Amino acid sequence: MKKRFFPGKAAPGPVIAEQSPQQPSRRQWPRESAAIPMVLVVDAGKRRLSGISKDVSLGGAALTLAKDPEAIQPDQEAKVEIQFEGSVYRYTCRILRATGTQVFVAMDEKNRAQFASLISLMELSSIRDNFNLLNRWDSTRGTNNSSGR
Repeated sequence: MKKRFFPGKAAPGPVIAEQSPQQPSRRQWPRESAAIPMVLVVDAGKRRLSGISKDVSLGGAALTLAKDPEAIQPDQEAKVEIQFEGSVYRYTCRILRATGTQVFVAMDEKNRAQFASLISLMELSSIRDNFNLLNRWDSTRGTNNSSGR
């Protein structure tokens, strides 16, 4: 029998935390945190909902929209638009669920590899930009970051 602690009462002996058996993740692909501006296009292009990704995976993304979307339904087809280096990339997806401004989408299987490649390229580009900023900052200080100092 498990003993539980109730607020306001002393626990009569050791407190044993309730444990649930480990359940394997239902996710096929690991999620990575990534804040990437995206537009969710629904209703055959009639509505464009701006937002930012919270996390992404090969299989889809979790988006936080700028405002609460109306009438987004699970299994509704949509497109995710991403702008990168002057181009707009569109990926067909399916709405998994929507709660307030949070929308979770699954990428169409045909688009998964291209979506993941673009996200990876964007992340690498961000790292490159950070190194460029660091080098510019070092040059204003008269130091060279590659010297190991």
